[in-house]
Amino acid sequence: MCVNACCAPTPDPTSSSMPDPQRIAVIGSTGCGGRAVVNALRAAGHQVLGISRGESNSPAPDFISDRHNTGHLRQKLAEFQPQAVVDQIAYTEDDVTSLIEALPTSTRRYLFVSSAVVYGPGRDRAYRESDSPEPNGFFAEAKLAAENAALKWAGSGRESISLRLGGLYGPGHAPLTPFGRDPALPQHLNAQESFPIPTDDQSLLQPWFAADHGALIRDLISQPNLPALLNVAGDERFNWQTFMTTWSRSCGAPAPHFAYCSKEEIKARAPATLQPYLDALLHPPVMDLDRLHRLALGNQPATPLIDGSKQVYDWMEK
Repeated sequence: MCVNACCAPTPDPTSSSMPDPQRIAVIGSTGCGGRAVVNALRAAGHQVLGISRGESNSPAPDFISDRHNTGHLRQKLAEFQPQAVVDQIAYTEDDVTSLIEALPTSTRRYLFVSSAVVYGPGRDRAYRESDSPEPNGFFAEAKLAAENAALKWAGSGRESISLRLGGLYGPGHAPLTPFGRDPALPQHLNAQESFPIPTDDQSLLQPWFAADHGALIRDLISQPNLPALLNVAGDERFNWQTFMTTWSRSCGAPAPHFAYCSKEEIKARAPATLQPYLDALLHPPVMDLDRLHRLALGNQPATPLIDGSKQVYDWMEK
């Protein structure tokens, strides 16, 4: 891990902010987090260019491009001249370097959305930004490599910040279960189907609502001297049983039934697309949020899961 990331000073939220409005490009603008970021930035008066591959029907991006089509993307960014870029959807070092190659010299800030999984498996104490990560599995290793690529871009008047997120959820994402996202979760709950969860359910999930994410990005954009790393999650912690029970309460369904399984059984039954993420789902790292709280940015306090999940259900019914 690059040592500069954990040693960066925490900015003073009372310092004078950067001039507003700004031109900001959002990569991955149509996903759950991206759409919230775009909405929050535009509501604050920023000029936003939303970019995605165009695979989502709603909302439509401002510009359709794959980040690896560097020439196509470079031309559009040269026209827009963004002062900052918010990267919601990079998974690998190559994803980051492809975007960096397309950035014009006007871009001085890179806000990279990473994941708590880079820390490694959960343990008996929460991870701080100063802790050395020990990623477990390809997904976590690739995310850490992407973080370091963003960090290398910083310097000579440029800043990058990697946001290590807990479990992002909100309109645009179906509810999360131990078997992945389930767009039919309300029907399954009302049908009193059994949900498999680990027998020794030691999980401590830290949900992070999309609207809170958008508000945090909005406020970080205007802060001087960004930290290189920031742990980001809501204040609540849930094991899988209390997490699923909260989702059932929010849609007015009966209390869920649980089928307790070994982690090996859950892994054997999970779809192949979920396999790279299962360790993080079943034994997630818990993050210390002291730096986030001291910054006092975004929505204060964070949205409770019982309220955020209701908004997800409203979105699913449209």
